[in-house]
Amino acid sequence: RQAVCILSVFLIGSAGITLGSRRAGAMSWLALLCGTAAGLLLLWGLSWIIQKQQYRNLFELSRNCCGSVVGNTITVTLILYAILRGVCSVRAFCDMVSVTALPDTPVLFTALCVCAVAAILMKSGLHVTGKCSLVFIILIVLSVAATALLATANMDLTQLMVPAAPANVALDAIDYFTHPFCDAILVLCTFSRIKSGQNRWKLLLGGGALAAGVLLISVIRDAAVLGSATFAALPYPS
Repeated sequence: RQAVCILSVFLIGSAGITLGSRRAGAMSWLALLCGTAAGLLLLWGLSWIIQKQQYRNLFELSRNCCGSVVGNTITVTLILYAILRGVCSVRAFCDMVSVTALPDTPVLFTALCVCAVAAILMKSGLHVTGKCSLVFIILIVLSVAATALLATANMDLTQLMVPAAPANVALDAIDYFTHPFCDAILVLCTFSRIKSGQNRWKLLLGGGALAAGVLLISVIRDAAVLGSATFAALPYPS
């Protein structure tokens, strides 16, 4: 349960700031469904192979299946890709703060608090992080559900069917496809910590499906309330 919450919180938190292009406009909900479904299918396949062949993690799978040289190359590529996405998330978070923060917002104090919390969680280990993620995911789900219910009277669901160029929908779907794969790379590397009798793929499907559901409700809420044009124009419509 804690691992599912950790994955969900990571996906929701980083998606809110890194997936802000919305080239598909109000049709972003379709791109989200297509991209997330494809990403979860790929992750399910990888986790099934890891569990079936009794590999410890994704890196051991790549080395055993592709040889030492190619396997290590794949390992380095995946690590660099995850680091790149992490750097992009940090940069996008800084951009979000610069756009949304008011002049009297104590940005430096907030940044120090975030760094302190991150350091404490890293030192405490995954167990404490899992407990914190369990609390945060409950708060996230409640807040998204409450705002969606309160905004029902202002929703125009016809805005969700405003047509968008298929190429833009496909590009957004690719973003949603690569996004969960990046965060789940780290989760796939912790499979050796999960008991052999447990279904490891449920971790990926559960965490990914929960995050996708929350993001889908958020996209539908924002697009239906703001309208297609405004939703596509704003960097952070939520």
